[in-house]
Order: sequence, then structure tokens, then C-alpha cells
Amino acid sequence: MPIESRREEFLGDILALEYGASLPETHRSGGGFPVYGSNGEVGWHDSYLVSGPGIIVGRKGSVGAVAWSAACFWPIDTTYYVVPKDRLNLRWCYWLLRSLPLRRLDSSTGVPGLNRNDVYRIRVLPPPPSEQRRIAEILDTIDATIQQTEVLIAKLKQVKAGLLHDLLTRGLDEQGQLRDPAARPDYFQVTSLGLVPESWNLWSVVELFEMQLGKMLSKAAKTGQSPYPYLANRNVQWDHVDPSDLETMDFTHDEQEKFSLYPGDLLVCEGGEVGRTALWQGELPNCFFQKAIHRLRPRDGRILPGYMLRYMRLAVDYGLLTRFVSQTSITHLTREKLALVTVPVPPIEEQRAIVAILSRHDLRLQVEETYRDKLRQLKQGLMDDLLTGRVRTSSMAAGGSGG
Repeated sequence: MPIESRREEFLGDILALEYGASLPETHRSGGGFPVYGSNGEVGWHDSYLVSGPGIIVGRKGSVGAVAWSAACFWPIDTTYYVVPKDRLNLRWCYWLLRSLPLRRLDSSTGVPGLNRNDVYRIRVLPPPPSEQRRIAEILDTIDATIQQTEVLIAKLKQVKAGLLHDLLTRGLDEQGQLRDPAARPDYFQVTSLGLVPESWNLWSVVELFEMQLGKMLSKAAKTGQSPYPYLANRNVQWDHVDPSDLETMDFTHDEQEKFSLYPGDLLVCEGGEVGRTALWQGELPNCFFQKAIHRLRPRDGRILPGYMLRYMRLAVDYGLLTRFVSQTSITHLTREKLALVTVPVPPIEEQRAIVAILSRHDLRLQVEETYRDKLRQLKQGLMDDLLTGRVRTSSMAAGGSGG
């Protein structure tokens, strides 16, 4: 059926949105059937209001959010539930609603609210039931693959966290195996950070790094004659720099040297997510940094930047910076406090081995995250094409989807 021959209909002609019913949290039994609010599942109850499977749409609060329940369910009074008319495929209906800009229909001035009559006036082009089913199958398949990939990513992150802790507290022996403090307590020393291998040195940040806080923002700096891009707190992400959306300000010749960035420099957030650290790898030339960021530059060859990058992640995750953080109106890590942070430092060859293991794991994680992001883009493209009729499932089967 060509798209031109499909009949345009109002959404209200093919489905109805019915009100959910009040079920206060204190009245829910805690087991049995899922209870849905406007932002998804919010509890369980021993009875249900609607036979499943079904679709829930946020009415108050998370306006236009769309959820799916495979089982019988209770939608509370901040939601609508969908009652299809005629021969609608329910999963196709779910994907259609997901694709529509329902959030833009917020009609309230206080608490966000969705008027179902506004939804009913949306025009759609329903395909025949067989094509609805095929569209739903395609989108369900790619969505399941995304979910499987996200489960794998979550597991890899758990493994990474455990690996990071073990490698940076136990280290590797001459055979490249993790040291065991229970089997060989004589290989470890007691420190303020806990047990660490006795072959490791304890140095403060200022002993290991030249430290520099970035340039302070000012109106004058924004109107100078030598504008250059600079990194702000938001550009410093864990492990990497995001060089997008950089602003500029004036840096004099002397300031360009003072606030320079060389590959191997570490950038540490002074505020926001205190201690978040990235490694500068020369992402772009003539880029500098502002006052919300500390630059750490190794004084000598005692520590690898890649090792310190991982140690900062461990320090943040395990609260090792807490006593150094100033708790004023805005939480921040001053230069004076960061300078005093103690770092357990293995011999350089052991550092290289630790960094190599963590880098291989980071690469695996990056590959899976990139794959997931591509799947998300593919799903969005397919939703746009299939649910509007620009691409037909028959043309995809024939290889005519255009890639």
C-alpha cells in the first residue's frame, strides 16, 4: 500500500486514553501486579485495574512519558492507559506514541498536565495490521539488542570498578598476578589509606606534580584582543576531554604560557563533581583552561599520567578526597587541599602494567558503548521512517531501505 493511498486519521479515531485510578502508596500491598505512575513503575499491588499487556501515558508530572506493561497493571490517577480501537497492533501503538511529541502538549501553568483531547487531534497514517506487526517486530528486535548491550555495559563497569580497586591497592607481583594481602601480609604496609604494597612509595600530589589553577573569568577577559578557546568544568569528563561548545576569552602571551596544555597534563575539577579528572591528549591546538580546573603536570618520571588518572577515579569513588573538600556554600577542592592528597605510587614498570590492563578494559567498554549509541541512532531513524511511512517494511525486505 503506497503511502499516498493510506488514509490519514486523527489519533482519537484509532485509540482512547482512559483515566487511571487513585491508589495511594499506603494502600499498596507491595506484591502482585505492577503499579504505574507518570514516570513508570512505582510499586506493586495485589489487584489490578487493567488487563495486560498495556500502554501507560503520563498525564500529570512526567507529561507524555510512555510505558509498557507486559502484565496486568494498575495505572494511578496521574496517568492515562490506552484502549485501542479496531484492529490496532498494541506494540505498534506503543512505538507510535513513543515517537510523537506528546511532551510538547503540556497544557498546564503549574503542575505539568496532558489533555487527552489535544492528543486525539494528532494526525497519523496507520498502515495495515500486517505491516503494523512487522514494524513492531523490527523496533522490538533492535530495542532488545540495545537492552542486552546496556546490561553488558553495566557488567563491564562493575568489573572495572572491582579491577580498579584491586590493582590500585594490591598491585601486581613479578608474575603479573594480583598480590594477596591475606597470603603474604609481609608484602604490605599499613598506611592512612589502608594496606598497600610495601614496595610502593607514598607521595603528596604537590611532590609529584606542578600545579596550576586556571584563569579567572572576567568581563575584561571576554573583550580582549587575543581570544582563545578554553576548557570549563563541563568540558572535563571522566577520562576524557569534551572539546565541544568551547567558549573563548583573552589570553596574553604570558598567560598562554601559564595556562598552556600539553599532552599528558591532567585536568582536575575544582568544583561540581569534585575531583573528576581527564587526561589532555592535545585534542586541539592553542587551548587553555579556566579557574574551575586544576592542571597537574608531572614533575618527573615517578608517576604516569594514566596511573594518576585512574587513582583519582578510585579516590572519588571511595571518598578518599572527602576530608580535603571545603564544605562552604559551594563544595570545592582548593589548590592547597589538593596538594596534600596522598598518592600510593608503585614502581614505574608496575604502573605501566596496571595502566595497560585498565586500558584494555576501557577499550572494551568503549567499543560496547559506541555500539549501543549506534543502535540508538538506528532505532531513532527507523522510528522516524517506519512510523511515518517514509520507508515501508516491504522495501526493507527487498533491500530498499537506503541503509
